[in-house]
Amino acid sequence: MPGGTTLLQGNRVRHSNSPQGYQPATAYDGRRASAASPVLATPLSPTTYTAAPSAPIQRLSAQAPAVVQPVYTAGYPQSNYQPAVQSPSQIQAEPSPKDVNGILLILNNRQVLSQFAKKHFRRADADGNGVLSLEELDKLLPQFHESLGLNMPVQEGGDIMVRQRLRKFDRNGDGVLGIEEFEELCCWTLWRKYEQVAPPRMSRTSLVGDATLGVPSMYYNVQQHLGAGAFGTVNMVQHKQLQVNRVMKTINIAKAEASGSPLSLLHLEIKLLAMLDHPNVLRMYEWYNDTVNIYLITDVCAGGELMDIVKDHVEQGVPIKEAIVARIFSQILEAIGYCHSKGVMHKDLKLENIMLSKKVTPTTALEDVHAIVIDVGLAELFGAQHHKGVRSHDIAGSPATMAPEMLKGDFSYKCDVWSIGCMLFCIFNKSPQFLPDGKGGQILYAYPFMPQPTAQDPMGMMGMVAAMQRGPPMHLLQGAGPPVQSLIQSMLNVDERARPTPAQCAQSQWFSLQNTFEICFSQEQVEALTKEHENKLLWRSMALEAASQIPVSKVGQLSKAFKSADLNKDGQVTNAEMVAVLTRHGVAQDVAQRAANAADFNQDGAIEWSEFTASCLPMCKELFAISLQTAFANLDKNFDGSLDRKEIMSLVENGTVDRMHLPVSKTVEEMLTELDADGSGNISFQEFYNYFINTDSAFGT
Repeated sequence: MPGGTTLLQGNRVRHSNSPQGYQPATAYDGRRASAASPVLATPLSPTTYTAAPSAPIQRLSAQAPAVVQPVYTAGYPQSNYQPAVQSPSQIQAEPSPKDVNGILLILNNRQVLSQFAKKHFRRADADGNGVLSLEELDKLLPQFHESLGLNMPVQEGGDIMVRQRLRKFDRNGDGVLGIEEFEELCCWTLWRKYEQVAPPRMSRTSLVGDATLGVPSMYYNVQQHLGAGAFGTVNMVQHKQLQVNRVMKTINIAKAEASGSPLSLLHLEIKLLAMLDHPNVLRMYEWYNDTVNIYLITDVCAGGELMDIVKDHVEQGVPIKEAIVARIFSQILEAIGYCHSKGVMHKDLKLENIMLSKKVTPTTALEDVHAIVIDVGLAELFGAQHHKGVRSHDIAGSPATMAPEMLKGDFSYKCDVWSIGCMLFCIFNKSPQFLPDGKGGQILYAYPFMPQPTAQDPMGMMGMVAAMQRGPPMHLLQGAGPPVQSLIQSMLNVDERARPTPAQCAQSQWFSLQNTFEICFSQEQVEALTKEHENKLLWRSMALEAASQIPVSKVGQLSKAFKSADLNKDGQVTNAEMVAVLTRHGVAQDVAQRAANAADFNQDGAIEWSEFTASCLPMCKELFAISLQTAFANLDKNFDGSLDRKEIMSLVENGTVDRMHLPVSKTVEEMLTELDADGSGNISFQEFYNYFINTDSAFGT
């Protein structure tokens, strides 16, 4: 190969009408162009999500204390229950504590709660001395849990949970529970039952979708400069508290808009990055904005672009191992299949938009290969879930990997499959073309089709479409075996109706030949997934906060397990798939179903990557400690090593808890009491750590 050659990636184009409207960019320089601006850098976006405010409890004015209308806050499914206004004396039968309406009726009326607690207290107070001893609680609590339909935590020793309950609610420290203390225990347990029948809903999108208050310099130290574009710069940054490296992309809003990238595109990209939750899609941790810039904080892709990997191997005269190629492209297909399931078509897949977590060399182990799809700046929403049609007419992307139907201005999500086929062709192309770069050097062009400019067609798009109609030049893939050639031909089928979906591509013979190992759940992962957590409110808020911030590099084994549970390869694990996998590992059907429901944090019937990660946090002490440190650091805004009342309040205000539902009885003071072991009014990391470690270890299934 001539010295100084580079892979030609093709310029990016955005146009909303016909192919004749294309505007030329500098000769195949890899930058995107638009009708408004010939050269356009990567747009980013700030979409703001506003949670519905939690409705206050409306206490009804009446002569007698009235039963309160149950209130459903953001995050809980609403019930059709509409109770009549009654005084406690009008209630003929005790409400059932096994359904959401009965639980709310008890919890929202102090007198009814008191009567409920006294009934159970009198039954348990065998010696009639007006207090409950440890022995009496030991007999009562299993029956009490059974009457509520709550699963009793399983642990060795039998009385561990009873002792913990006694310590928790023995406010005066006399070693027994009086009636008021037992009433608090009843109230606390009923909230646990309420969380079971109406589990708090939350999602990663709600955590990272809103802009973080402040500026990045408050939380990050800016390190080396990584690159720059037309209106943005990229830097490596290090989190001050966590000491982890991340990437910060700074976008100048005025320059972006002047370059033809409207604010709506910036909004859309952040919305997509917040919504897409998959181990092979670039992970956004948070974003900031001020009057001048938008700052996007993402994961580090230390292995560089797939384009660079291909160049390195070509220059060394060593082909990339076919098993590694298969692994990279199976991950790309899984990621794009997931995007499609979420109603997102990428529209600009090419070699430089695929990055690697680690550098790939001829000696790289297969299990260390991890590809990441980046740059959703030209992506588009489609489908009924976004109130849109399934076809688009908004042409955008890079001509070298554009599907023929996109060039014609009428296409669907299958344009992405064509682009992946072009990339796969490029990897196996042993006879690329060399084109002058206008600077005395040459550019390597390995894609199957290229523009063919003429006087009548200056952009060469019509000639390119004609070449696509004739089919890809398969004779250039002499070193590729029949299975991969068959896959490439199916992906480059000019008839998009006959073109396979990403999931169908992933099931091709070529991938089955290259997969040399099968991933299944470890015993630790099974135990973590089937573990039950009593205080779902605090547990889920902490777990999802941590899981949304942990780098993929820290949870590589979880990524493999997640994909092994994704039986239909659509990028997420349905509840039914999770149940099937767990039962194959010997878990009882009912336990597996509860585990799947618990892992589905937003109750949408599918377990996404962050939900799966959050559910598996307890599987090892190191991962759990990292998770707790991450959640604690995000709350410790003043970096003093402890959480005060204001910072605990931020847990409510920043959307971590209030979008799930903060029970009326759970004031911030009570949350402090729950976590503040030494009663100092501040929560140290050790108290935070001990609370979740001890609670988690005591209340497994």
